[in-house]
Amino acid sequence: SHPLAQWALDQAKSRHCPKAKLTFDYSSYDSKISTLEPYIGKSGYLLARLITVTALNNVEQHLVVSAITQAGEMLEADDPEKLLKLPASATPLANEIGETIRHQLQANTEQRQDRLLTIINQRNMGYFDQEVQKLEEWADDLKLGLEQQIKDIDREIKEVRRTAATAATLDEKLGWQKKQRELESKRTKMRKELFDRQDDIELQRNALIEQLEGQLEQQVEVKQLFVIEWEIV
Repeated sequence: SHPLAQWALDQAKSRHCPKAKLTFDYSSYDSKISTLEPYIGKSGYLLARLITVTALNNVEQHLVVSAITQAGEMLEADDPEKLLKLPASATPLANEIGETIRHQLQANTEQRQDRLLTIINQRNMGYFDQEVQKLEEWADDLKLGLEQQIKDIDREIKEVRRTAATAATLDEKLGWQKKQRELESKRTKMRKELFDRQDDIELQRNALIEQLEGQLEQQVEVKQLFVIEWEIV
């Protein structure tokens, strides 16, 4: 995240990469990559793309790398990325890529790209579900709180009615009747508030869903960085 690092990344991503052959020296690598050992002595082609995805007000970039041997064998999983870790020397491109190999390489790249976008979409949908769930829980808490207050007033009204029924004097009875009327008026207002809050919640829910739906729409930019011929020695 350092500005200097960002500058270096931007320079690397915008750099022009001419066609070339890279000879990777497995023996000079300081670690063992067992999945690449079967390819020692083999050659093929490698394609790298930069995928930029904009969604949920966030921009993220990923490298999608595919590699294939001259015999048409695709390198699986993250072996293409591992290949690029090896020390290499560059020479002019020796052989242009054939149409069959090119189509296989591009098809594999598309598959990798689709898997990446599916993962990003699933992650964003998870965020969407979490936000909607938060709103639903908040709405339920608010509704339960108001309903509980209404139940408490109902109990008060019943108690006032019982007390009024046993009042010793007319003044006391009128006083309790007045108290009952005030509580009933309060209950009516709270019921209206409950309906109004439910309407507000529904409006907020719809607005949130529309907002999130707009943010969830993925904008995908694909840039081909380079295609190289490769050989592992």
